Amino acid sequence: MTRVPDRASRPATGPERAATYSLSTVERLLHAIGADPRLTEAMFGDLAEEYALRATWDGIASARWWYGREVLRSVPHFLRSWVRYASRYERARLAAVLGGLALTSLVLLIALLTRNGPPARISTGTADAFLINNEKPVQLAVQVFDAAGHLLKSKGVRFKRIAGAPIPISPSGRVNCAERGDADVRVTVASLSRDITLRCRPIRKLMGWPGDQFVAGDLATRLRISAIGPDGMPVELIALSAQVQDSDVASLDGPALQPKAPGRTEISFWAGDHWMSRDIIVHKRGSSPGTLGVGDGFAAVVKLRGGEVRRWPVPYLKRYDVSITPMTSEQAKHGGKDGAGELTVTLTNANCTKPNFGQSYMCVSLDNSELVVSAPSGAPRTEEFAGHLTVFRLKN
Repeated sequence: MTRVPDRASRPATGPERAATYSLSTVERLLHAIGADPRLTEAMFGDLAEEYALRATWDGIASARWWYGREVLRSVPHFLRSWVRYASRYERARLAAVLGGLALTSLVLLIALLTRNGPPARISTGTADAFLINNEKPVQLAVQVFDAAGHLLKSKGVRFKRIAGAPIPISPSGRVNCAERGDADVRVTVASLSRDITLRCRPIRKLMGWPGDQFVAGDLATRLRISAIGPDGMPVELIALSAQVQDSDVASLDGPALQPKAPGRTEISFWAGDHWMSRDIIVHKRGSSPGTLGVGDGFAAVVKLRGGEVRRWPVPYLKRYDVSITPMTSEQAKHGGKDGAGELTVTLTNANCTKPNFGQSYMCVSLDNSELVVSAPSGAPRTEEFAGHLTVFRLKN
């Protein structure tokens, strides 16, 4: 009769040798962090023998399950022994090893959470179209994001005109807006695509200016900048940028200039290939047109009903720059300065010239001069008119 060997007499096989090698590696790691060699040899020696037998008779999967369970059960005993016998150096070494493992795990977790996914969205910024004011060729730029909102590198982005004006555009997005026109452009990256309108509005010359004199603390003045294209026609769509040199004197509030404190500064404008700058003066604010010192200014929103008149006496032989900008009632309520109205301004008993368009005058006061703002005399008293009045005292 053939005798079946028991587990203890079973010779070592391939799985047993592999297990012995891996266990020896574990033992060396424990020795490196300061574990008691006698404890680790006793513990892992018994586990290795039992693991080899179970791998042979019950299979590797079952043996590994048993091995992992026994290791977890042995952890508390191992820790108690290590704390009892480990030296200060060994404890410091273990702390360093555990800190390194924790840091490595954290780095891997951060990398996993912040890794970029495939392209999911193409953005042109705040607008839904490309507005080009340049006459010279420019490079179109888009931003590519994944589903989590991570900004991706814009590698492999391609551009193609698919409809509209025959505007030259390269696959990489370099466009030449020699004349005005609109075209549809398809932007693609990987399997993602988006159709965007390209609006060519080249500018040949920047013009316009809201003025060069302001009163500290006055209402914001809208920047009235205009442009002419290569065809000699006005350009209505302008991607305008502006910057004030001294923000303590004045600042920009969207498309408007806000005078803040007396002083002189410079404001610069950019649109397309063109740039211009202007000096501006912010005057000290006076309480009344008749009490202004040289270089001071007066500004106020004047509201009158039909037929009403408002008067301010001014001193004899003084030079003034006087203007009024009509406003609607709603604009006067919310602090705006652009609108339509019918208030008029005059300086009685004065010699005046009209250097600008609209109601703007340069005057020298005479005897008994008055600054007069009036509403239309034939308008009903129930109708209100509003205007923004400014007065600057000039040198004689």
